[in-house]
Amino acid sequence: MKTALDYDTEQHYNNTQVGIAGSFTDISWLPSGSKLDLFLSDLTPPPALVSHAFASSVFSRHLEGRTEKFALFTMHTKRGIQIPGGRKEKGESVMDCAIRENYEETGVRLTKNQLKPVGYARIWCPGPKPEGSIYPHPFSYMSFYRATGVFPEHLPTAGLTECFGTIIMEMSKAISLQSISDVDRIILREIQSASD
Repeated sequence: MKTALDYDTEQHYNNTQVGIAGSFTDISWLPSGSKLDLFLSDLTPPPALVSHAFASSVFSRHLEGRTEKFALFTMHTKRGIQIPGGRKEKGESVMDCAIRENYEETGVRLTKNQLKPVGYARIWCPGPKPEGSIYPHPFSYMSFYRATGVFPEHLPTAGLTECFGTIIMEMSKAISLQSISDVDRIILREIQSASD
């Protein structure tokens, strides 16, 4: 099975076979001149180059004669409402990172069987590797998954280590939030359009 890096190598980082869903520069949390390209794909980036993983838990509910998709979000202390996820620890698999981060930020335990790749971000940082940086350089990746499951009756409120709460929101409403990042918005649109 080909990974994202195989396509990057073949396409000289153009990735036209997968298709760029969004391209971002001047990102506040990246060094000046960096670029983030977002791809919607079930391809997975090379694990050694993945720095972060995210999992959006999606639930369907029947409401007033229609089926609506809901997603679970974290209300992060620094970044606001977002798809749960974060930095991969040394020796951790990408899926295990998404599962651990989801639990730390929402209190909901996912399994690998629930996770399906939905996209990835390729980050390019120009110039030499910044001193003290723990991330792969000059390219690193973030993996995005959708997790399907049963609508939780109760969300845990105690023991969340990286956020001050969780929220379940209709996907259509979440996508329209101004506080959601452009990357999260594109991923959510892809998840919303995917069949269960």
